[in-house]
Amino acid sequence: MDVCDIVNGVADDCNDNRVPDACDITNAMSKDCNANTIPDECDISSATSADCNSNAIPDECDISTTVSEDCNGNAVPDECDIADGGGSQDRNDNSIPDECDAPDADDDEDVDLADFAVFQQCFGATTNADDCLTSFERVSPDFEINADDYGFFASWFTGPQPAPVPAAMAVPMAMASSAVPPSQPDPWVSSQAGVTLSVQPVGGGSPLTVLAPNTTYELHYIAEYSRANLYVLAVFADSAAQGWSAASAPATGQWASADVFEFNQNTPPASGSGPWMTDVAVGFWFGSTSYAGATEHLCTFTTGSAGNITVELDLSWIDDVAREMVWMQTSAGYSVQ
Repeated sequence: MDVCDIVNGVADDCNDNRVPDACDITNAMSKDCNANTIPDECDISSATSADCNSNAIPDECDISTTVSEDCNGNAVPDECDIADGGGSQDRNDNSIPDECDAPDADDDEDVDLADFAVFQQCFGATTNADDCLTSFERVSPDFEINADDYGFFASWFTGPQPAPVPAAMAVPMAMASSAVPPSQPDPWVSSQAGVTLSVQPVGGGSPLTVLAPNTTYELHYIAEYSRANLYVLAVFADSAAQGWSAASAPATGQWASADVFEFNQNTPPASGSGPWMTDVAVGFWFGSTSYAGATEHLCTFTTGSAGNITVELDLSWIDDVAREMVWMQTSAGYSVQ
């Protein structure tokens, strides 16, 4: 008899219903979503499994059956991560933990130069504030897009699209989660121009392709277009140690007066093989009244340890009044030895 099996310890009865647990599960009186031969209600009551959302389903089963999302892979349903006392923030209230919420202003499933153009327009903006906050407010709840938010943007930045996409630039600072597309402004006029990079010793000199480890250099460019008011530099290396160890705005020249210069170092994945994007530097002016010329000192940087690095430059002229964008992109490889 089942009762005897339970009394004699032959069968478990964790929920004290005088029915062996195996029978509860076989007869669908209890669920065993994680297939550990223990009724789910006992997993939860004994804290073998968590049930942070109190839906009587172990959290691991909520996640495995997609009842709940777990975007950051921490085995906690997202709704619990962003609840009071959870480990994540949701500063734009879109039910996605901020660390998983890409700053993808045009909702095209990547974070690229088009998104950076919108970020530049949103930086310190007081208009379209709700859309800007939805797209970019992640780090500090200060209701302003500022340098605090740039590091998060840089951690998601994947570089430019293969070619300028006017339709992407035509999307205003819109809520990526909105079910209704925002009204479209007049399209941007986009074009491309050429640009080349030049690494020189501090103080100037002949261009270099072989660099010394832990040494400071100047990065210059020569562009085919006469104006530029924003750039994004991405450094790719096989490890963080081989990337740039520091970077700063130039002390002289037109880019020395840019409204913003930011340098951020990324942490490559713990496994897998590179090269990885180890560093991102950005400089820009607000609006289109200030700009740099076609030949300029862009920044000063310090190399890391020996290895090969690739520097990618995305240089642009963005006139948000005339709605004109000229995009210049190049990359160059350097041996650090």
